[in-house]
Amino acid sequence: MKIYDSENRLLKRPKTFEELLENDPFGLLSNVGEKRLSMSDSDKINVFIMEAAEFVKEHKRFPNSDSDVFEEQMLAEKLAPLIRDYPEKKAWLESFLSGGRDENISEDTAVNTQITENNQAHAKLQDKVADLEKRVFDSIDDVFSNDPLGLLNDVGDKPIEKEDWNKDRIKEQSPSVDGVVTRAVKCPDFYKYQRYFDEIDLLLKHGHLEAKDVVGDSAYIGLGNIFVIDGMMSLIAEADEDAAQYDLSKSKLRYRVKQIFANGTESRPLSTSIKTSFYKSALPCKRITSADHTGAKFLEDMGDELSKAQSGSANAIMTGYVYILSSESNNPVIRDYTRHSNLVKIGYCTTDVKTRISNAANEPTYLCAPVKVLKTFKCYNFDPKNLEDMLHTILGQHRLNVELKDGNGISFRPEEWFTVSVQTASEVVEHLFDGDLSHYYIDPIQGKLKRKQDSNKAKD
Repeated sequence: MKIYDSENRLLKRPKTFEELLENDPFGLLSNVGEKRLSMSDSDKINVFIMEAAEFVKEHKRFPNSDSDVFEEQMLAEKLAPLIRDYPEKKAWLESFLSGGRDENISEDTAVNTQITENNQAHAKLQDKVADLEKRVFDSIDDVFSNDPLGLLNDVGDKPIEKEDWNKDRIKEQSPSVDGVVTRAVKCPDFYKYQRYFDEIDLLLKHGHLEAKDVVGDSAYIGLGNIFVIDGMMSLIAEADEDAAQYDLSKSKLRYRVKQIFANGTESRPLSTSIKTSFYKSALPCKRITSADHTGAKFLEDMGDELSKAQSGSANAIMTGYVYILSSESNNPVIRDYTRHSNLVKIGYCTTDVKTRISNAANEPTYLCAPVKVLKTFKCYNFDPKNLEDMLHTILGQHRLNVELKDGNGISFRPEEWFTVSVQTASEVVEHLFDGDLSHYYIDPIQGKLKRKQDSNKAKD
């Protein structure tokens, strides 16, 4: 496969050092030999701490990882490891909670504290770069064999492609040096992977999974691997190792992967590019591994599902659960409904149903009361939001229409409770999964699912 630049010039591996410098369409080597300015690790962390400080000043609290606001979630995830490793920064941020700064804590002291471990690594890298600046390269091979940052890993190599990639999305981006785009873009089927990220968060919280440091070249990049890079969690959802290429000169194996990020984006980098990102991360990179049998079973099951999906199995990845519940509320209004009529809640969750309803007594969506699980369905290839919207629209005429109060006396109206039987609710879900729900309707009086009459039969 031949690769051309934006001016239709053929890109190929240079034969000499002079040719390498002369044919540099992307300007990657324009400042070779010159000292480049870059933000140190401590500077990057200081900038982030200042961003967190602005949030604390405005909201009088620390950012919450469970927030519905995506930006706040990301801020909380990045802040957590920092305040754990550097207590003085946490103390400085806490000084804003009371509306003013603690006079005993200096902003300069807190923000400009040197990040010893990261700076030592940065200093070692700078020493390598300084050594290279003094060297004289006699051949192109000398250049490729002295590349501590791996910037030239993919230069001149044939790109790896998969025919089923989204070509239209690739064309919208700028070409990369190896001819294949690796920039993160919106993941069109993120709902397939949302359950994994939700369960990973829960398993980490309960100690079934743990985060361990990763070291660049020693890290294996494979299907089902979970990494945290620059504070962002990502999952390797595909790994095309069958099309791997091995570079004898660098002793590196590389192949294309599909990397899904917790923020709903995806990327198609090379395995070697992910390793390079470990060096560039301002925060220590982590790999998520099992801490006990429960964590190991989850990783094994997830790996099996991803492997089947990569092989083309349509129903390999389970996206979540649809559940049907009844209420055990002692509220007189609710008890009257359950005594003289049917009342069920239909909802969707990505984690285990029992985990989802564990706090039902304190949540208005569950009528602030315990609930009983009547039926559970596993879902495959359904977008959870679309699924709930369809179910609630179909049952809209039978939605519970009452106003209740929570434990704090705040009024609310239930949105996901319907005055139909568990049998009707189950039939709606089953026909929705079968794809033939359009042939049925819910009787507005009886609240039962009935098949629509054929127009020709009706005339007869």
